[in-house]
Amino acid sequence: MMSHSIEESLRFARHPIHSEPLRGNFRGKLPPSQRSGRDGQGTGPGTREALSRRYSDLGGNPFNILCTHCYHFFPYRGLRALCTSVECADVKRTTGHRGPRRLDPDYEGLWGRRKQLLDLSQPCPYCEEPERLVPACPECWEELDADIGQVEDRMIAILGARQAGKSHYLAALFQKLLHDKVGGDTWRVETKPRMRQIIRRDFLRPLFRDQKELPATQVGSQESLRLVLTHKSGNRRVVLRFEDHSGEAIADRERLAEAHFLRHASGVILLADPLAFEPTAKGARRAWHHGEPTCLDILENYRRVLQAAPRRRQDAELPLRPEQKYLAVVVTKADLVLNRQHTFWASDDSEDHLTSGYWQSRNEDSELAAAWLRKRLEDPEIFEDAVDLFAETSYFFSSSFGYAHKPSAAIRKPVTPMRVHEALFALLDRMGDGDETVARPGKLRPSRAIPEDDDDVL
Repeated sequence: MMSHSIEESLRFARHPIHSEPLRGNFRGKLPPSQRSGRDGQGTGPGTREALSRRYSDLGGNPFNILCTHCYHFFPYRGLRALCTSVECADVKRTTGHRGPRRLDPDYEGLWGRRKQLLDLSQPCPYCEEPERLVPACPECWEELDADIGQVEDRMIAILGARQAGKSHYLAALFQKLLHDKVGGDTWRVETKPRMRQIIRRDFLRPLFRDQKELPATQVGSQESLRLVLTHKSGNRRVVLRFEDHSGEAIADRERLAEAHFLRHASGVILLADPLAFEPTAKGARRAWHHGEPTCLDILENYRRVLQAAPRRRQDAELPLRPEQKYLAVVVTKADLVLNRQHTFWASDDSEDHLTSGYWQSRNEDSELAAAWLRKRLEDPEIFEDAVDLFAETSYFFSSSFGYAHKPSAAIRKPVTPMRVHEALFALLDRMGDGDETVARPGKLRPSRAIPEDDDDVL
């Protein structure tokens, strides 16, 4: 199985020559103690005029940048540039290596009006081809997005134990985002042709066309996959990056600490596998994965990794601590938890997940899922203590198959995912909420315990 990051590439970072904290214009919707300044109201991307207006809305101060390739944090003025023309594609460097021509915007005069925005419309000073310049990280020199530093980005990570259904959850999420268009008119979803090919080959075709289970992820990493969600306002972009990590790697604290995207995520989706828990007296399903690490073990490892990381002044803008992150706990395989009479199985064609305030509006559903989970955890108090460290928590049910499916069994009918996208959009809603008031971290409160005679819940 996979532990993948859904990542909104946070654009904040450290410059090696700075000993003082960066004074950027990062206005992430974190707890009030982590916020500063006013929020900019952006306009749609695409034209220089739009970028100019968006820049003005940011108060003339672009965001600091986090490179999502090497996780180097640097100010906007630290950007470098690459030329992507054929003539400049294979330039020999002083190190003896060859590659795209590297440009220093200060030396080459690439800064635009007021010398504060990188003007990529200028022709390359060497090949003189226009529209060939792209921004790059000053540390690893990987190509960055054209409007880097001019939009507010976030990162969301997905965590889950071995056999929690991470691979199938991601395949279902790809299906919802790319084919079912659950972003509606609010979020535009894009990806590069090569990335779309890999997603179709490794996720969508096996599960949705060939009706075959996805193989378990082996220990080790594969190539990162990226989707880009652009908000209709133009001032928010979500770069969803999926990294392939096995459940064994996520359960290993040392390997978990090496996954940088997990430290930098503003939102976390934690998958809770119903089959990892001992059945209750009423339960009709046996715990097939009992003895494997549970969501409690994964969350506890994650908490310790976050708290053990050194605190540096230059990282003050980054959401590296649990109290700076929002948590969505998703009980997967709802087909093994909720009877077909439950309202969960009503059509998920609704666009409620796109409305402002969605995170708060589903409190009742959240409490139901939390009560179910509390009932099955061996020590819910430990889980509560870990959850209590996060800024806010919400709970969800989801089904990647849309019907009762036994792991490793043949897929008997077309896969129809149910509500796998809701946790993602709830996090986007919460992180984009302009309300300065942040609720106390959500706990597994028994405010709405599941009635013993409720036949809709197993």
